[in-house]
Parts: sequence; structure tokens; C-alpha cells
Amino acid sequence: MTPPDVQALIQRTHVTAGQNLKIREKLESLQNSSLGDSVRQRWEELLPMVTDIGNQMLRQWLELALLGTCTGFAERNLSATHPDHQYIYPRIIEDVTAMFEHFQRNALSLDSAAVEFQVFDYGIQWVYYLDWDLYMSKELY
Repeated sequence: MTPPDVQALIQRTHVTAGQNLKIREKLESLQNSSLGDSVRQRWEELLPMVTDIGNQMLRQWLELALLGTCTGFAERNLSATHPDHQYIYPRIIEDVTAMFEHFQRNALSLDSAAVEFQVFDYGIQWVYYLDWDLYMSKELY
């Protein structure tokens, strides 16, 4: 059974029928590692960045991408509120919006579970890149 907080996150992001198993598994792993509360709290702090988006589907995609960043920060054990990390949010919003518009122009499916996971994972991958760019690459070279 899904822990209540994970279920609430999934419902709040309007993931297709609440059944995207990859997103659910990611969130459950964080919940089980006691990071779920910090992910949920940070995600709720970020939501005002996208609440004025008129298109509901685009807003859902942006919410998923932001949830992905929160997940990525928790997985990499990085501070989601550090000033050096804040530059990624406008960039993610811009990129996801451009991708959404591309999907619309080309009449591609906007609501498949695979697309939802890719949008969520895009947020995670940005944090991994940030970790590499700011920290790991300097340690290695």
C-alpha cells in the first residue's frame, strides 16, 4: 500500500489516474528514507512559481518537473534552498514550457504516463547536472 504522503503528492500533481508506477516508486523510496517530508515541503514552497499558468496540463507538467527537482536534491543530499542552486528553476520552467508547446504544435500526446515520468525525471536530471557542475567536476579535476 502507498504511504499517505506519497499518495497525496501523486494526487496533487494530477499524475494520470494516480498510477504512474515509476514516479510512485521514486516517491516511496524517499518516503521510506524519511526524506519525503522535506521533498513535500520544498515542493509546496516552489508551487507558487507555476500557479499562474493558465493551461492546466502545462501547469501539471511544471509541477512534476519541480517535484523532480525536490526529489533530485533529496537523492543527492544537496540543499534545495542554497542560493547557488536557484538558477535551475527558471530554466526548467522555460524548457518544459518549450517542450509542451512543441508537443502541442505537433499534435503529440500530452497525457501519457511515459511523458509524465520524463517531465518528472527532467527535474531530477537537472539537479544531477547541477551537482556535477558545481561540485563533483571540481573534485575530479
